[in-house]
Amino acid sequence: MTPIISPWFIYLLSVVNPIKYVFTVFAVLAGIVLLMGIVGWFICDTEKEEFGENWLRLWKKIIIITTPVFILSLMLSIFLPSRNTLIEIYVTKHITMNNIKKGIEASKAARDEIKRDIIELINAVTNNSNKKVEEQ
Repeated sequence: MTPIISPWFIYLLSVVNPIKYVFTVFAVLAGIVLLMGIVGWFICDTEKEEFGENWLRLWKKIIIITTPVFILSLMLSIFLPSRNTLIEIYVTKHITMNNIKKGIEASKAARDEIKRDIIELINAVTNNSNKKVEEQ
């Protein structure tokens, strides 16, 4: 028997928000390090005689390493859908005119069944009340 909702989808719903938060933290940290690298590189570039070429190469290396990490983690934190978005996508995938018509038909049948049960209860209560009145 095929499950209605995949267990893997339910698992994905439980881990997608923490993964999104991890990428957001990586993006923030990489952005801070990248900003520090750019500032350090500019300072070392303007004061070459004081800091030397080694510091300039170090800041360039930091910029080269953190730029792709920052861009990738920022893109993933922006474009990775949240739990609620995944639920909305899944639900809208299964909403079709046929499913809506089937739902309306099922609700009509359920409503008619509930009406019959209520009428039977009313009749049973009324009959019991009439019997008690006749006995007195």
